[in-house]
Amino acid sequence: MNGQSVPSQQFEDELKLTAASQTLQRLMQQMVIEQEALKKKVTLSEPEEAQISFATRHEPFQLRALAQRQARGQVLLRSLLLQDVSEAEKRKVFAQFGHF
Repeated sequence: MNGQSVPSQQFEDELKLTAASQTLQRLMQQMVIEQEALKKKVTLSEPEEAQISFATRHEPFQLRALAQRQARGQVLLRSLLLQDVSEAEKRKVFAQFGHF
C-alpha cells in the first residue's frame, strides 16, 4: 500500500483471526436459530428437506453436511420469522415479490 508491503505473516494472522471470528459468529447464530426452533416446535417439512438435499447434491462430500445445515438454518429462520404471519399475507408478499 503506497509502496509499503504487508508482511505475509501479518496477513495470515489477520486472515485467521477474521475467519475464526466470522465462523464463531455464524455457529452461534445457527445454534440460536436451532434452539429457538426447537423451543417453538418449528421443524422443516419433508418437501423442504428434499429441496435442501436436492440443492446441495453437487456440493463436495466434505462440504455437503455443512451446506445442508446452513440451508436448514435459513429455512428455520424464515419459518420462525413468518410464524405469526397469516397465509393470506404470505401469498400477498409472494405475489408482489415472487418469494417470501
